[in-house]
Formats: sequence, C-alpha cells, structure tokens
Amino acid sequence: MIIHKPKIERIEDRIRISSFIEVESDNNLSKTLWFEVPLMYESWLSVNSNAFLIATISFAMCLRENINVEGTLSPRLVYNSNQYQSYLKYWLPHLYISRITCNSIKQEKIEPKATVLTFSGGVDSFYTLYKHLAENETIPEYRITHCLFTHGFDVNLRQEKDFTVIKNGYEKMLSNLNIPLISIASNFREFNDRKVPWHEVTFGPAVISTALILDKNISKFLVASHSIPISPCGSHPLTDHLLSTENLEVIHHGMTSSRLYKTKILSNWPVTYDYLRVCWEKTNGLLNCCECEKCLRTMIPLELTGTLSKYSTFPKLLKIENIKNWNYQYLLYASDILNEADKIGRSDISNAVKEAIKTHSSLKLCEL
Repeated sequence: MIIHKPKIERIEDRIRISSFIEVESDNNLSKTLWFEVPLMYESWLSVNSNAFLIATISFAMCLRENINVEGTLSPRLVYNSNQYQSYLKYWLPHLYISRITCNSIKQEKIEPKATVLTFSGGVDSFYTLYKHLAENETIPEYRITHCLFTHGFDVNLRQEKDFTVIKNGYEKMLSNLNIPLISIASNFREFNDRKVPWHEVTFGPAVISTALILDKNISKFLVASHSIPISPCGSHPLTDHLLSTENLEVIHHGMTSSRLYKTKILSNWPVTYDYLRVCWEKTNGLLNCCECEKCLRTMIPLELTGTLSKYSTFPKLLKIENIKNWNYQYLLYASDILNEADKIGRSDISNAVKEAIKTHSSLKLCEL
C-alpha cells in the first residue's frame, strides 16, 4: 500500500487535507482519504503523514500489504507502530504485521499548546471533560482547552442535518465553559469500514488521526475510555498511547472508573441535562431513542439517581418491560446496576435486571 504525499486545498470556509491511498493488491480499493477542518484552524494543520499512517495501518494489516509512505513520519510513531501492530495481531491473529517504509523520518521542531478532548457527548467523554475542567484538574497543562467532534464517525457524512443540530448544541454548551469546539469531517469510515471492523479495531485510530491532522498546536489529546477495556477493542490503554508523537501525547482516560460511577457523577452536573447523547442506533439530533442497549445502560443508572426526568435528551419513560428485555453488552454493566438497585431498595429495577441477566446470561462476559 502506498500512502501518497498529503495535499491541502481550500473548500469554501474549510481546509481539506487528503492523501491518495493506493492499494497494490486490489486497485478497486484505492481511494482518497481526507479530513476537513474549519479555516480558522489552518495554522494548526500538519503537513506530515502521521495521521494517514494511523488511519490506514489496520487496513494494510487486513490486506496483508506493507506500507510505503511518500511523506514524512515521526520517529516515535514509526518505532511504536510495530508494537501497536503486535497487540492487534495478538488479539486478531489473522492480521499481518506490515513493514513500514517512508521518504523521511523526522521530528518536527514545534511547541504545541492545546489540550484537546475528542468529544461525542456520551458518558465517557462528558466524564473526561468534567474531570479536566479548571476546578477539577490542578495541573494547568492538563486542563482541556478545546473539544473535537467529527462528522463521519458515529454521525455519518450523509446525516448533515443531524450533525449540524448536534454540533450547534455542543458549541452552545461548551461556550458556557469557555471551551471552543473544533468540528472536523472525514471519510475515514467510508475508507476503512470496507475491510476493518469499527469497534474492534479502528475507532481509536480514527479519533487519534483527527488530532494528528492538527498536531501543530495539539500538545495533549485525551481519548475518553469506556470501562471495560481489557478485551480487544479499537481504543485501548495498551495501544492508544503508542500512537503518540514527540509533540502530541495521546492520553487514554477513565478506564478505572465504572460506567455506573461516571453516570452518577454526571447526574449531579446540570450541564449534561440537555446534551447527554449516547444512542448510536437511531440518530435524531441530540435525542436518544430510549430503547437500545446503550440507552438503557444509561437510563437505568440515571433513574437510580433520581435524575432521569431532568434529561431532555431522553424523552421517553423508562419501562420495566424494556429492562427485562435489556440485551446488555457486558455482564459487568448489568451486575453493577443490579447491586446499586439492591443497595437503594429499588426492587422493581433489581427484579427486572435479574430477569435480563437470566435471559441473556450467554452473552459476552468480560473477565476482569
């Protein structure tokens, strides 16, 4: 696979950086990969190929191709890419460890300033945001200065109206915290989803590649962790930091805090009441469907804290029947909620969760 030298062009009020990715074993898979950023962030834009390597490395591993990069790469990133690939291959033995060559390996002499969080509006990213506000983070260099939200990840590129509604909402919410929102667009998923699974492999490199595009002014990039990172996963504490460069530090945050704990913290933060968005099943602006697995795993803890009715983004009532039929992703989520329900005397929820566990006990169990 050949990663051609990046090209930069202006498209109305945005800047696009792109690279033609040439797949040598199947030319039908060759495609231009691109990222777009607002014009005001042009000075942050990188001209190296770090982001494009991260964005395509698992694609090459799936195709069993080596990688030739025609641009410049970070020495640290090139060195760590072998370890990164080794973890992926350990989890997914069918993958191939790609040999990486490039025209230039060079450390850039820059002094980036910003601390940026990739922000989706879910429990994990809201929790990481909360923990890195000035009143909660004592070290100034680790306080979040910007959030980054990408069109083309959980909200696909065809959903322009929904993305605009969500982006405008987040911009309003974050402006009250004096934190600018950087909106990026990318065809990363259109490129990678053809061969590589999103959750198991690519969603970590996806969000990190968006930061690497802007690494002239991003010093620290926070990736919000979910609470069950031991199993193979696209974003993982063992692998995310390996995608750092000399100038951009990738930080995987929140792994040791359970989802129940995070949700309880957020339930006392009114900022989240009109903006918490967890549903990926049915994109409808900021509103959640209130019926899918991810909605239920959020609504039940909020109900246990007595704050669910405060959340305008969950417009439907939590039904006991839905809890009984909850097809939970991880048994640990259900067990934590069951223990909390028993602790506070919510036998209605406790009994419903027990029935869900009994029905779906053969589902995926994460062993800690």
